Amino acid sequence: MAGSPYWNPKTETLPRERLEALQLVKLRRHCEWAAARSPWYRRRFAEEGFEPGQLKSLADLRRVPMLTREEWMASQEVRPPYGEVPTVGGEGAIRVHTTSGTTGRGPLRALDSRKDWAWIAEMWSYAVWGCGVRPTDTAYIAFGYGSFIGFWGLHYAMEKVGVLNVPGGAQPTGARVAQILDFGATVVASTPTYALRLAQEADARGRDLRASAVQRLILSGEPAGSIPQTKALIEEQWGARAFDTAGMTEIGTIMVFE
Repeated sequence: MAGSPYWNPKTETLPRERLEALQLVKLRRHCEWAAARSPWYRRRFAEEGFEPGQLKSLADLRRVPMLTREEWMASQEVRPPYGEVPTVGGEGAIRVHTTSGTTGRGPLRALDSRKDWAWIAEMWSYAVWGCGVRPTDTAYIAFGYGSFIGFWGLHYAMEKVGVLNVPGGAQPTGARVAQILDFGATVVASTPTYALRLAQEADARGRDLRASAVQRLILSGEPAGSIPQTKALIEEQWGARAFDTAGMTEIGTIMVFE
């Protein structure tokens, strides 16, 4: 696989027609699962007169009743701590993850099963591999490792790909700069603004990140990684390529990468 640009060549090289057929099957199955196991979705589907069998093409996605953040939050407030949205109960869950809470309200809480985490790691693996990361790399993840989902999925994807992980948990920025250099990290993951903060701290300490082993930065959590000027500044200060990712905390993983 190391010579392939694809993490999953069988799926990633499917003709568009076959890919959309696979997506439709999975969408229908997903809705069936939600209707059978989530009290919130079962009630909403009934209220809207929706049945998974109505999904005849991807264009029918507009028929599916959508869950808003406000509705999920309200459900958790009425039936704390998780509300009626989860499709897995406490007996089937192995972990809780939350949103960042940056909206000023309490964070959303999600229950994850073992299968959820296997899927989260797999989705991140597509991005990790697509960004050029390989088993020979050493990754430094500049992330606090709290209940916020953040880079947890990336951490497990790195392990799945076979990369040597250096978790950069809760510690001062200066200590992280030192570890990036001391461990010879070739990949660094952080938010775009924190990548700039790391570069600023390195400069203040007389350390030139452009002379380090870092070849790639995987950015997430903010839109700045897709702003050409900001991306160019990060790449100039690190002397490395920057890749952006975007996702949703509510589903636990990324959806796009570039």
